[in-house]
Amino acid sequence: DAWVGWRVTDGELRKLCEAATATMKPKPVMKQFHPRRGWLWRQWEGTIVRSVIQNEVKLNMAWAAVSVCAAGAAGEAAAAALMPVEKFFPIGQTLVAFVLSFFLSQTYAVWRNVYSIARRVQGRLSDLGLILATHAERDATSGAHTVRAQAALDTWARYARLFTMLYFASVTTRFAPLATPKGLRMLAEHGAVTADEVERLIATTSWHQTVAAWMGTMISNAAHEGAITGGTSVAYQSSQTLAALRAVYAQMSDELSGRMPLAYTHLVQLFVDVLCLAAPLALLGPLGPVGAIVGSGLVTVFYAGVLSLAKMFLDPFDNEDYGGRSGIRLEADTLIQEVNSLTRRWSTCAADLPDAVAQPELSDRSKRSYAKLLPVADAADATSGFLDDDFFDGDAPNVLDDALLDGDADDLDLDLD
Repeated sequence: DAWVGWRVTDGELRKLCEAATATMKPKPVMKQFHPRRGWLWRQWEGTIVRSVIQNEVKLNMAWAAVSVCAAGAAGEAAAAALMPVEKFFPIGQTLVAFVLSFFLSQTYAVWRNVYSIARRVQGRLSDLGLILATHAERDATSGAHTVRAQAALDTWARYARLFTMLYFASVTTRFAPLATPKGLRMLAEHGAVTADEVERLIATTSWHQTVAAWMGTMISNAAHEGAITGGTSVAYQSSQTLAALRAVYAQMSDELSGRMPLAYTHLVQLFVDVLCLAAPLALLGPLGPVGAIVGSGLVTVFYAGVLSLAKMFLDPFDNEDYGGRSGIRLEADTLIQEVNSLTRRWSTCAADLPDAVAQPELSDRSKRSYAKLLPVADAADATSGFLDDDFFDGDAPNVLDDALLDGDADDLDLDLD
């Protein structure tokens, strides 16, 4: 939707950019709960009961009241006419319960897959951050990242954040205004993208895909110029991780567009509606007028509640503004803000290395183990189990290497035990 950016005010778009560029996570990715029964019974906000009572339950109880009044006015004739409904109702309950339970499991699988894809996208970006931070060029004296290495890490981190913003703008209606010329220019004001990059993005028909290509090219150039060490092996590993990222993020739109066929959802809706409408007619004889009204409300809470929950599972990001009040929505804000934080994390973690990492040394135990692999001059050295420290300082000749170079390795008697 090319016009979605113009349907929001500048103030709304600015708040959206602030949320997309923030690193603090004000709320969890989904509504949390405590497993205690008493705590769960006290909840109202974020529950499915709150949603169905405000709509379906009130409507069906009103229908039940009308049905009871009509049946009371008809007298004995109504009771005889409702007898078939009363007998068929238990069979209908069993059928609808079976279909509804299976439908719910299928819709939850869609919701869970979308959540898993979002987490795997974060994981592949985190993999890239770890690879680049640990192989970034370092100053030989201080051990810190060189200027060009730090510049490469900062550029990658900014591209990773921009990719995430535009990616979720492509799968959520909340952040969709960011993937517009107006949204990109607002992101430029917040430092997420440069003016030159904005113009290049506008010229393309792809948004996050273009940024992903920029990331791959930038890493390749940095490895070629030496800002990222490790040679072709690191460049290859980075390319493999980027390819894995592409394979993962492409699954999101596929999952959302193929979430459930219309015919399936339509049939389940018919089952539940017919059952709820038949409830007061079937319950009037066994339970009386008041029981029929109250029973209809309970039947609606459970059957319509499960169906509403299932339909909310089919809209994980609440793009249709249907299940946001029921705690089903995945918070895209939090997912973006987590990436904003983790892209800065790896560079910071690898910036200052301890001596054990920067200048590793063999321990005495390692020296003794290594010495057993080396030829010794006499029995005294052989029984001692270790060589003089001068060997490990580079002041003694490496007899093993010399023998290998002279072709006399077969004459060496190595005690590998």
